Amino acid sequence: MDLIFKVTTTPSGSDNERLKHTNFEDHYPSAHTNMAWKTVKPYVRQSIKKYVLPYIGSEIYDDLASKFQNGDSLTDEQTEALELLQDCAAYYCVYHAMPHQNIVLADTGVQQNTPEHSSPTNQWSFKLARWTALLEADNILDQLLAYLEQQIEDSVAYFDLFKNSSAYNVKVSNFFRHTSELDEYLNINNSRRAFVALTKYITKAEEQYLYPILREDYFNEIRDELKGNNLSAENTTLLPKIRKMVAEFALVEAIPHLSLLIEGDGFKIVSSTDQYDSKQNLTNKNHMDAIQALKYKAEENARIYRADLIRFLYDNADDYATWKAGGYYVEPTETGGVTQSDSSIGAVGIF
Repeated sequence: MDLIFKVTTTPSGSDNERLKHTNFEDHYPSAHTNMAWKTVKPYVRQSIKKYVLPYIGSEIYDDLASKFQNGDSLTDEQTEALELLQDCAAYYCVYHAMPHQNIVLADTGVQQNTPEHSSPTNQWSFKLARWTALLEADNILDQLLAYLEQQIEDSVAYFDLFKNSSAYNVKVSNFFRHTSELDEYLNINNSRRAFVALTKYITKAEEQYLYPILREDYFNEIRDELKGNNLSAENTTLLPKIRKMVAEFALVEAIPHLSLLIEGDGFKIVSSTDQYDSKQNLTNKNHMDAIQALKYKAEENARIYRADLIRFLYDNADDYATWKAGGYYVEPTETGGVTQSDSSIGAVGIF
């Protein structure tokens, strides 16, 4: 694969290709410029494949990388996309490379490099630097994805490479198809990475909590209208009530399985956590308390929104004939303020 970094100045004399001869330091200036470029290149390739390509796809990456390597002229939009791509790739590369750089495999076994004129960093500083590199990489990748989505919305033809890719057309849920739709109900900081990570939990929430209320015919009716961009006025009114319930139940389902970072009044999903820490969220007690509070609040909201959805459908049952005939609806009979089913079987509601 072509890389988005290359040697830009010719080494003088017997000087081998070093980081200072490439454009890498334009995107991560804290690396030692005398580091051999051949040492860095494998980590660049590996980190791009592991952290970047799953989200942007190979189509737009390969085209931008080819243009960059060939020195082709770029539009302003392509230049911005390439720069963001290089920035996030550089930080992911640093995160990926750090654990390997002072340990080498030799004929005599696993060895540790001991620098002669500098001191190895302590463990705390190492972990903090690596963690910071990961957070910055994730942030810039989110910026890149948001930029790519904006170009699609603006109908910039070049970015059809991303629009038509499998990375963009990931499996979406029935009632959430775009990052911005989920961001209206969960503060995910408009992160496409978060949207992709949460999609399977959204689908689970739709099937486990929404489907039993709507039942098959009405569930499919709204899904198909939404997919065809021809929602009826009644379903347009109902959709926000569906989405906010599903979003909260999805968050409840997702929290035990994803690495979350509370940030301001929202949260973000982190690509990875430190090998010494739990793989399920972060282990700082205050942060874990915040995650638990987020889960409790999501559970509370989900129950409230579920009750609101059911009440709305009952109050407007005649406007939702498919739902009314679907089997969930039971004609209420009021006797002394108690609503019960005709068969008197099941729960009763006291109003």
